[in-house]
Amino acid sequence: MKNLFLDNLIRDWAWRVNDGCPDPKNRNHLGLLEDTLRDLKYNEDFILSYMQQLTEAEVFKARSTKGDKQIVVFKSKENMKKAIEDGNAEPIEKDDSKPDQEQEIDPQALSAKGGDFERKADNTTDKTADIKKDSKNTDQTKTISNLNKIQNELAEDRNIGIAGAGGAKASQGESIYVSSVKTALTNTASDEERNTLRNRSRYPNKAEKIILEDLGLDAASDEAADYLISREKYAQAELEKIKNYKLSPRQEKRKQLLESKEKLNKKEKVELKKLSTNVFESKSGFGGNEKDYLEWAKVAFDGGIATRELLDKSRMNTSKPYEAVQSTAEIDDSVESKIKSLRDNSEPGSDDYKYYDKELKSFKKFRTYHDTYVVGEDNQGRMFTVHITNKKASDLSDPHFNTTVANRFRSLKNNEDPESENLIKILENAIDKTTNFKQSTVSSVSNINIDDNFVKLAEVAVSKRLEEITERGLKNNSKLNKWLNDSNITSDTWQKMDTKTRLQSVQKFTADMEWHKANGNVNTDEDGNSYPKIAYDPFGRIFVKVGEEAKLKKHAELVNSSTGLQKVLKIKQEESDVVSIQHKAVVEGIEKADKAKGYPKTDADGIVVENGPHTQKYIERVMADIHFTTYIDMEEEDDDKVIAQMGIKGAKPSHIRKCLAEQSGYPGDPSDKEALKSYIVNTAQISEDRKFITIGKNKNELIKDEYRLAAPGTKAVSYFGKAIKNCVSKTVAASRSQK
Repeated sequence: MKNLFLDNLIRDWAWRVNDGCPDPKNRNHLGLLEDTLRDLKYNEDFILSYMQQLTEAEVFKARSTKGDKQIVVFKSKENMKKAIEDGNAEPIEKDDSKPDQEQEIDPQALSAKGGDFERKADNTTDKTADIKKDSKNTDQTKTISNLNKIQNELAEDRNIGIAGAGGAKASQGESIYVSSVKTALTNTASDEERNTLRNRSRYPNKAEKIILEDLGLDAASDEAADYLISREKYAQAELEKIKNYKLSPRQEKRKQLLESKEKLNKKEKVELKKLSTNVFESKSGFGGNEKDYLEWAKVAFDGGIATRELLDKSRMNTSKPYEAVQSTAEIDDSVESKIKSLRDNSEPGSDDYKYYDKELKSFKKFRTYHDTYVVGEDNQGRMFTVHITNKKASDLSDPHFNTTVANRFRSLKNNEDPESENLIKILENAIDKTTNFKQSTVSSVSNINIDDNFVKLAEVAVSKRLEEITERGLKNNSKLNKWLNDSNITSDTWQKMDTKTRLQSVQKFTADMEWHKANGNVNTDEDGNSYPKIAYDPFGRIFVKVGEEAKLKKHAELVNSSTGLQKVLKIKQEESDVVSIQHKAVVEGIEKADKAKGYPKTDADGIVVENGPHTQKYIERVMADIHFTTYIDMEEEDDDKVIAQMGIKGAKPSHIRKCLAEQSGYPGDPSDKEALKSYIVNTAQISEDRKFITIGKNKNELIKDEYRLAAPGTKAVSYFGKAIKNCVSKTVAASRSQK
């Protein structure tokens, strides 16, 4: 039995390794061994325990000279020697009661016990072993095992399109990424594969050029070809995996339960639909688009490779088990609770207590920031977490923050001096206008003339929403259904209505304020204006979508002869303008308030040297939202705890802080964090078109800041500015070249 197991294990493991020769000392090969054991149906507790034993085959230990002088495990013999030479560690004294020659143990040998396979017992005893440390390692293994189980189940759900806030595509991309942190590796390609790649038309393409530039690889080199071929193979394997995805036993059981129910609620119907397909096939996911899925998988590969490089340079001991996970409330709560438990179970005032107290504060802060994160242990066996914000684009074009426009204005108002009454009024009006524009739209649709041209365009542009409105009218206890009943319009009559009559009925429904008031269905804004409390989509949005279609030149003739279409064009334009008009009003209000106080101060060349207090608050807000303030404030020793993973580029806080200092023209020491923040806040400017935060004579773009309408609401979106994008790209590439 034992030989059969070993034969199967080694055969499968060798098949996964590119050259067919698995090396138990190669971390990437060990990652493939994990996959092999998992496919052979071994449980996660056994896999993690066994892998940990393998990686402990050769360890370098010394006793710390600090604190409670715990035994520290070093990644290499050189690191251990350096720590001893620097006085940070001391050699572990051998127990004289033991003979000099200890029994050698083969860490790769397997023995059968109770149907499982485990490493043979080590009969030697290290008298200097720290029992507390052993207990830490066991506890840490269990933590990683639990996280692995939770993440595996989450990955199963991502496979069928159960998604987070970013949508099905982004959630699946993150799911592939967290797996790639442990499994992605560059293999040696064959000469035939390399030649095929190089003979391809447009090699390298635009995306590949960015990748190779960041890796510091010449496109003609074997290393470049090996990377891109490995990347392609990884993506193709992920595509095949999702195409052939079968529900897990947990999902199959859930599906059977839902199918057995006589009646399902809306949420259950959606869930059952997802359980009957996968994220690749579903319309809400990739819609069967292979090119799209491959692109996301390649980005995940790039991110996994880059993240692991940074982890290897961090305080995390990557020779020990670690787990990359997607951020969800469930996982975050579990990890936060674990860190708190570790702190509370440490002796108050001890090094461990201080360490975990700081770790807990860090986790609470960054759980609002991270998309994914990695949990492992440091060289002292303590739980260590690295927080990651994930962006797809390697050219750094993805946004780093988004909120509603009203929320941005609200945060500005809350940070204002109460004595700034005029500016506060402007902000309050902007909040009201950007919050209630939907209600204004719903109220205004009753004034539209539903003529034949309007109907003709509506049946083309909003057919699905017309179907949804029909369904709402038939749904018992819906607001529209109640109104139809109270208006003596039967379900049969409603179903038989033509489009024109049905839209006119919707207009009457939205305008019937007496009915809405009698049914407690009214909202009143701060100015005392009353609106029907009904859904913007579909009852307002359906008309706006007709307006969007009417803007197309091909419909010009229809629009010219339709007062109804002309009206929805106006409503659409008013919606589009509300954000830009209010943003302009806010910025002008800020400038006026500062001017009244004699700001900004400029030098002889007209360059701003000191902003007014209101401009400062605006820039501070945007700096905080895009996390620039956080990156600047990070302590040097914690520079390895946060990664902005943008495609192939993994940036640390120090990379971004360095670029902010360089591109702002800051003349001081970048390590003086308060001075750097003060310099930027005092000298940066809101551009004339209000789309950028610029600085200096050359108006270097630090932040691109967009305020726009975005269905179903408004968005304030912040991106790295051009100057920061270019600088961070170069800085990360230079950092990688030093590895």
